[in-house]
Amino acid sequence: VEFALRPAAMGAKRRGRYLAALSACLPEVGWTVGGTFCMPILMQLGCPHELLASCWVFSPLVGLFGQPLVGWACDYFGRRRFIVGFGIISGLGFWGVSCAPMLEHRYKVLLATVLCYGVMDCANDLLITPTRALVDDIVPDPRVAASWCAVSRGFGKVAALMMCMSVIPHWDLAFQLTGVAMPVIALCSLGVDAPSKAMRAESTQALAEPLCRTDSLLSIKSNSLRSVHTDPADSYVSFTVLWLLNFTGWVSLCAWDFYCTAIMATFTFGGEPGSEEFAEGVKFATMSLAVHACLYVVLGFFVDNLMTYLRGPLRSLVFAHLIASLSFAAVCTGNKWCAFVGNVVLAVPTQVILNCPYTWVEENPLFTAEHRGANMGRLNTSFAAAQLLVSVFSGPLVQASGGHVQVVYQLVAFVSMISFGLGTVKVAAGKQ
Repeated sequence: VEFALRPAAMGAKRRGRYLAALSACLPEVGWTVGGTFCMPILMQLGCPHELLASCWVFSPLVGLFGQPLVGWACDYFGRRRFIVGFGIISGLGFWGVSCAPMLEHRYKVLLATVLCYGVMDCANDLLITPTRALVDDIVPDPRVAASWCAVSRGFGKVAALMMCMSVIPHWDLAFQLTGVAMPVIALCSLGVDAPSKAMRAESTQALAEPLCRTDSLLSIKSNSLRSVHTDPADSYVSFTVLWLLNFTGWVSLCAWDFYCTAIMATFTFGGEPGSEEFAEGVKFATMSLAVHACLYVVLGFFVDNLMTYLRGPLRSLVFAHLIASLSFAAVCTGNKWCAFVGNVVLAVPTQVILNCPYTWVEENPLFTAEHRGANMGRLNTSFAAAQLLVSVFSGPLVQASGGHVQVVYQLVAFVSMISFGLGTVKVAAGKQ
């Protein structure tokens, strides 16, 4: 009987992995569609420069406390109900942005757009913790789990960008389609046979004991990687360094996400909001993001190899800061093809920052599977803090520079290079 039921069990397990990985693309889809059109929409509505990033300030304020709380809650109440709930809220936020122009006065439209963006962005960001924890629940090897998430996010980004390019300049249609897609994808997570809290506690003792023969090598690899970290004091120091590197990495990604299309439209193409040059710059930026997304997908298959080649997630994160600094510097040259290449190459640090920190946590025995959601929630506060910093200070920085949005990229390139230098010193000390 056991032999006869094994194929069905294997099929259910494989289906669960695919559905869990599908849910992991939810934040990426929301970020891609929202980030592509956010700044152009606010500029066309006449939003003051110092308030350009105001719609992004809600999520980090919620995330500083919400990420650990959601992580703790999904450990006790399950991942799937949070995925479905935040997916529905995100979809409602997208629909709210698309319906905001129906209001009579411009200021009401601007206020409704900012508020709906805030709701949408809060839901997208809070999806990170339960979706990644669900994948790690299903896939025993943390590096394989990172690859699954990376590939899923890559395909989600490509699909979202293709949709954005096909509907330009009808951005409201893009938001309506995304508003339908987010809840539908979130509901797919209900098909995952996720382990209970008791089962995760048992897996903590067994260190992801293989469920079948095909998983044995993955589990052996996972166990050997976990045995590397043994000193608690050193692990907590490394976690602090990891948090800081993740923070500065997210500062880079948030600045890129907020201002990518705006910089291409106003700085690279020299357009004014509403002009043909502005629309051409937005379209060119979206094309570069589409190529970026294709590279992002390909890199997803090699995240595991990259961490192996660079000898660990922490070294990979340090390397990502170097690539990010060079990419931002290329965009700041003002040449459209240098900016194109810079946007594309940013796929490398994006994949690393989105996956390697979680892999480090999963490979460290002090951070157990029983409290996986809480551990990831604490790590994700670095994302909330970075987003808060960019959303609060980038607008006044642009205003102080006379409306030159590229000054944000210049500062971020400098910060990324400083992070690379300090991270290199930490890695050279041999305390990864």
